[in-house]
Amino acid sequence: MGGLAHVRRIDGRLIGDGEKGPVTSSLQSVYDETVWNEATELPR
Repeated sequence: MGGLAHVRRIDGRLIGDGEKGPVTSSLQSVYDETVWNEATELPR
């Protein structure tokens, strides 16, 4: 299972302000939309 996640800390050091930025938010939206549009329903 894939996806994108923002990084808050590396080796205990805070990255930026520790919050998800606009680039990560945009990439997550594009990824989610692509996955849902191309997903194939699995048989039950």
